Amino acid sequence: MKTTREGFTFIELLMILLLGMILLGAVYDTMIKQEHAYGLMNAVAGTQHDARLGIDLLTSELRELSSGGGDLLMATGDSVRIRALRKFGLVCTKNKPGNKLTVARMGVGHLSVGDSILVYVDQDSLKAADDIWQRAYVSSVTSTTLCGTTLGINLALLFPTSDMVEVMVGNALRYDSIFAGAPVRSFETLTYRTGTISGETWVQRVQSDTITPLIGPVPATNGFKVSYYDTLGIALTAFPLSAADREGVHRMRIEIRARRRAGTPGTTYTDSLITDIYLRGS
Repeated sequence: MKTTREGFTFIELLMILLLGMILLGAVYDTMIKQEHAYGLMNAVAGTQHDARLGIDLLTSELRELSSGGGDLLMATGDSVRIRALRKFGLVCTKNKPGNKLTVARMGVGHLSVGDSILVYVDQDSLKAADDIWQRAYVSSVTSTTLCGTTLGINLALLFPTSDMVEVMVGNALRYDSIFAGAPVRSFETLTYRTGTISGETWVQRVQSDTITPLIGPVPATNGFKVSYYDTLGIALTAFPLSAADREGVHRMRIEIRARRRAGTPGTTYTDSLITDIYLRGS
């Protein structure tokens, strides 16, 4: 009896192998495209998050600047140095011979030794143009009870948790032009700029000698851009701005361009966010 064995010929096997390779190639190509698309989506979300976080951090500091208080210490197109508000209080009484002020705390934190402060000086009560913030520093702090002035009594009623401290100021002030209710605020000097970290450009926050990376990486050019406008909306561009121009700044525009690696190898995705900040008292 003659038997036969059915099966695939060598040609058929080659055809099946070829079709399988084509199918696997198509699946692999789809997976690569999906991976690149997923990477791009992550880059888009990441850059938007980075830019939004940077804008929020900068806005929280810059919106406290006083347009006429000298808070803007240095201004260029890609960096800004400011006096950042930290603590706030109101003068209750003054002791000129002792170089002291009794200050009611407003908000969180009391004045402490070594604080740099600004005291509001109302030189002529009938004029606003000559009012100034006089700079000083705290040399000693002593707890005290509420002062007996009308302001002190009112503060006790309005802010029952607002305790008082007697502050000795380390330099002479114009006490004759400091009145009850005058604001006192402590500050620290901060600089926002771009700098290089491990070969990448970052937006940095400089506090004393401490450099903190905030947003990055950003493009080396126009990664952090600051624009300044006066009350008429005219851009101030003579960088660095003079003291007179800084006093005239009404609005600041901040632009941050965040950058991340995209899904396709060797490519990056860049997105930007812009916000306007109006200075206090402007």
